Amino acid sequence: MSCHLPCSFSAYQGTRWYRRLVSGEFTLQFDQYPTREVIIDNIAELQTSNPAQKQAWKDRIRTICTVDDETWNRLSPGKLVELLRAERTKFIPTTTLSWRSSSFQSRKPEDILSLQKTSTIFIFPDIHDACPLAQQVSLVSSYWKNQPKRIVCIPEEHKELAETIPNCVVRLMPNPTELIREQLQAMKKEGTVLCCDVWYALSFLNAGVSVLSYLDKREWFASIVLKENRYEEKGYTLPRQTCYGSLFSKIENNLPLRSFLPLNGPLASGVYAELEEELTIPGWVKQAIIENSLKLVRGFFAKKGNTWVKTNEPNSKAVHGAFSFFTKDRVSLTPVFFAGKHSPLSLSYPKGGFFTSFNYYFTENLKNWYAEQDDRILLWDDLLLDYLFLPHEGGVFESVPLYHKALLGYGKDGSLFACKGEWETITLTLDERKVFVFDNKCSKETEIHFPTDATLVGEGRWCLTFIHDHLWDACKGPVQVPPFGVVVTTEEKIEHIQKVQWSVEWKDLPIPKDEIAWMAGGFNLLVHNEKNLVSTKEEASAQMEKEGWFTPSSLATQETELNVTENQPRSMIGFGGDQCMVMSISGRNIKSKGITFSEAASLALQVFKDTNGTALEFLLNLDGGASSVLGCKKDREDSCLFTKPSPSITNPAGCPRSVPSLLTIQLK
Repeated sequence: MSCHLPCSFSAYQGTRWYRRLVSGEFTLQFDQYPTREVIIDNIAELQTSNPAQKQAWKDRIRTICTVDDETWNRLSPGKLVELLRAERTKFIPTTTLSWRSSSFQSRKPEDILSLQKTSTIFIFPDIHDACPLAQQVSLVSSYWKNQPKRIVCIPEEHKELAETIPNCVVRLMPNPTELIREQLQAMKKEGTVLCCDVWYALSFLNAGVSVLSYLDKREWFASIVLKENRYEEKGYTLPRQTCYGSLFSKIENNLPLRSFLPLNGPLASGVYAELEEELTIPGWVKQAIIENSLKLVRGFFAKKGNTWVKTNEPNSKAVHGAFSFFTKDRVSLTPVFFAGKHSPLSLSYPKGGFFTSFNYYFTENLKNWYAEQDDRILLWDDLLLDYLFLPHEGGVFESVPLYHKALLGYGKDGSLFACKGEWETITLTLDERKVFVFDNKCSKETEIHFPTDATLVGEGRWCLTFIHDHLWDACKGPVQVPPFGVVVTTEEKIEHIQKVQWSVEWKDLPIPKDEIAWMAGGFNLLVHNEKNLVSTKEEASAQMEKEGWFTPSSLATQETELNVTENQPRSMIGFGGDQCMVMSISGRNIKSKGITFSEAASLALQVFKDTNGTALEFLLNLDGGASSVLGCKKDREDSCLFTKPSPSITNPAGCPRSVPSLLTIQLK
């Protein structure tokens, strides 16, 4: 059996995943160290309030993960978890593992899957989870009322764990990469296979054997690979989509126990995705091309002099990209917001539709930032950053713009537009009676402070901190302006506000606000009025600085720091004539490193002109990195990805990242 399971960190060398761990109670990220790091140990956070202990333990984790390279080279994710747990007791002796740190949930599913009757169940527990093995076995086997014979399968190298599982037959197994296909198939014929261990589940699926899996929080790629794999269930439940104002409520997790069908082909390592594979274009897409409502351009592009050419021979200077062109009257563009994160493939596309990235959103960095400032629990989990204007509950929801980043808007007539994020006035209405109007002139009585202002504001004044349409805090100043909110300072004491409304008058909107279907801010404007704003790295830096991307507050909101000269995966949207263009560039791949802002603009301008014969009026940068994707889907048909997403903490290479918002293009 070929080894497709990256069981040790040495398999990740040279990739962005090399120094990342998401397993058990730990979330660690050192792949961009020392410029950025994430060190989260949920057990330590929950079970000790001693700041000195926490800091000493955090420093030790950093030393283990950055000084000693061999720690990562020789260990698997599970082995690293074991090492960290042993080390933790030296710094915080009182910590113990608990269900709160476990991937297993004690809840019972509301609608139990129709499980097949079986006389024997083979259980592969997760030996690295905080939940004791005996409890794992008891929990997962409780789904069967007829109490079948339980055979617990333990890796040979951990045979001592057999003594911790009473009243069960224990079978010692080779490690997942050494299992023989015939052995796996024989077990399936003998009974039902239930894998709580990710690696064993993938071995069965690669061998063409369907399994039951209990997966909640697992190794870095499992929650995506296996959830995106076809699984058997009754009915088809879509994730709950929300309008923006309803994002404060969270979606409930799906059933933890699922039946997965075998993989259609060998699973990639999750580090690299194959970019040259031949795509099967869906029939409905071919029909749209025939009807001239859709054009597709896909392949490798290399720069020669000042022009770009398609090439069949990828090299270190080539990039892989895909471009889709839509006639504006034949499609509708809609941003979709989820209550929580969801894959683009989980959406419903009844007539067929395309999807791509949308905008930046609330990240773990921001949660950690605020946890150091305030001990209250934030209401927001995956909130979109910056400005938004869209219909909501019979009216219009509008937030306050935080920076000077570009706007993307969509008219009720189907026109798409972009403009600079420069406002004239902002009106704040509290409880539909108290009104404040702010402009760019200095106000004597009431002022509004943005994240780009001084760190502390409102000395000796009453301060109202707003996060979108929510009054987060009201107190005497000074206060700190959060990177994702604004502070209004006044002489009047104001408390107990129930309703917050914002209204913004913009300088350069091409159409009146009452003709706009939706509008969002927080983008990078690369081409405007047919002019390339980022033709050189100096121009690109100046444009980003003008929009506010390089301010300390904006940098705090970014999962990965924007660098105008860096080659990265990127998704972009543009418009010209009657054609909307969505482009996506694959990156962080040995055959496509990605693209800079300047290169992306020049490539977009050329491909748009070559394809449509008209000039590109504007080009906006959408959320990129691991979120960057361009694909299409139709209900009850297989999806098609025109670019391959790069890996992140939550997705392997080639699998769309679960995100809180998307831009969808549905065919009419």
